[in-house]
Amino acid sequence: MDIKKLKLIIILSSCIIFQNCNKHCSTITAQKATFLSGGYTLYNPLKDSIQTGDTLFIGITVPEKLTDNITNTQVDFSNASNMISDVSFSCLKGLQSQAGALDSFTLVKGVGSFSVNSRLPNYSVGITFIEKNGNYSYALGCIPQKKGIYVIDVSDIPYATKKCDNATISIISKSSDSHLHYLKDIYYGGGPIDAIDSTHSYCFKVY
Repeated sequence: MDIKKLKLIIILSSCIIFQNCNKHCSTITAQKATFLSGGYTLYNPLKDSIQTGDTLFIGITVPEKLTDNITNTQVDFSNASNMISDVSFSCLKGLQSQAGALDSFTLVKGVGSFSVNSRLPNYSVGITFIEKNGNYSYALGCIPQKKGIYVIDVSDIPYATKKCDNATISIISKSSDSHLHYLKDIYYGGGPIDAIDSTHSYCFKVY
């Protein structure tokens, strides 16, 4: 499946969840929608290759105080609901070719909760954040069971809500090296990497 198509399906799945969970917010308007930045992902250990049976830890943090991308002002988004994202797992197969790889990992719950995305059961899990100490936090341990070259993508939060105002919250990789050379060389055939992939993807080899 194409990476862009995969991400579109994930976003649409989140939209359905949003609509079902916020039917009481019938007054939401386009004018109230905001685009916020400040969320980030960290991976540990920061290695471009690990062994089967090793554990890769994913930590995602979204501060309560975020930046409005349009006005460049700070927004307090504490006590929000629908703080839901997706983490997808893919194995790179070649030029514009990847396969769902969720079954290649054993997932260990850390902070927050996760469940398999019913629309993409081979690819992703939906995650729910826990609000504490001024942040929304999520943590997950990933133990690879099969060899391969993998990509992990953390999606933006598409419809966080606070008092019926909704916001898209970006979550980018803040790790110093996301090993995107795997994505560039294999999936993009040496060509330029898509802008979203360049900020949301983390690659590594399992041997």
